[in-house]
Amino acid sequence: MSIHNAALYAFRVTVCAHALTHPPFSVLILPLVCDVQNKDPTKAPTLRATWTQFFPEGLLSCALSPDSKTAACSLRDGRVVTLNSDKGQILKMFDLPRNDDVGKAAVEYPACTCIRFRPENENTPSKNVMALGRGDQLIYLHGTTGKLLSTLDEPGNSILGLDFSSCGSRVATVGEDRVVRLYDDKSRRLITSYADSQSAGQGRGHNNTVFSTAFMPGNENILVSAGWDNMMFVWDARQAEPAAVISGVYACGPDAIDVDEGGTIVSGSWRRDHTLQLWDLRKGQLSTNLIMSGVKEGPVKCYVARVGRKPGKLAGIVGAGGSGEEPKARFFNKDGSAMGTLSTNSAVLSISMCANTTKAIVCQEEALSMTIVEV
Repeated sequence: MSIHNAALYAFRVTVCAHALTHPPFSVLILPLVCDVQNKDPTKAPTLRATWTQFFPEGLLSCALSPDSKTAACSLRDGRVVTLNSDKGQILKMFDLPRNDDVGKAAVEYPACTCIRFRPENENTPSKNVMALGRGDQLIYLHGTTGKLLSTLDEPGNSILGLDFSSCGSRVATVGEDRVVRLYDDKSRRLITSYADSQSAGQGRGHNNTVFSTAFMPGNENILVSAGWDNMMFVWDARQAEPAAVISGVYACGPDAIDVDEGGTIVSGSWRRDHTLQLWDLRKGQLSTNLIMSGVKEGPVKCYVARVGRKPGKLAGIVGAGGSGEEPKARFFNKDGSAMGTLSTNSAVLSISMCANTTKAIVCQEEALSMTIVEV
């Protein structure tokens, strides 16, 4: 089965953003017609990969550790790989057998669809902790030793995306069962969940598979989710109904949406037109469409839309990528102008930007590359 069938069948999603300055709103918001902000992205400098590692098993997601020293990627065969981010040397490859697979022969493990490092601060009990979604489990793994720290089960679901709040106190998951779940990370206790519109008594929500979710930086109560239903929901954990519903985002990957500290949502949609968009979270309005492909280039359908976080050197920089006849990763400045283009051999499925340098790792279908974005 092609990795592009059903707009990447194995994809599931998550992300983060900043605090609302007014009470939550609850209205259905439609995309606005607006001018495209940037012009010809093909004039941006060509970026080169400083290193590339190939994985014929197939990749789905990538992440950088809080100190940017370790890169991690999740594989379609259910394993996780860590690498030295400077040189691309493989450090470890972790096999993650499930508890209910013990004693079974020839087990086909679910794919690791999404991976995130837990944010760290002076109060973080354990450093270098990764969380990943695989099948119906959220798995916590130590990024250095590979030790299995804990698991969290979601029976009947297939976790496709996850995200941590910026302080690491909460984690959110989304997936095939259309439910957005918010957990206390320390106790693993479910704080709240938002079910689909067809679940009796559960309020409004997604009515198709959910691939991506993101917290608002600096606010552990506000998160955004998007998926196959062409809807992007803004949630406030303090209320039962959506804070906002935005139509027009077709998310098909775990990195399809992100939010910056100023309340700008970045979305990537797997379609020919209007693939990369910026939204104002507070106003619930489309701010601009960014041009992902030039006139003479083939269209790129976006799986990825990421934004650099403060206080990093790539703060506010948008990184996007996807599939097409000419797949690529492209980076955009705060004013919407293209800063650089990394041509790839296959679809770009995930991007993670360094917290303290101008480096970014780009995950393709069968390769992981590091590039430097000139700011």
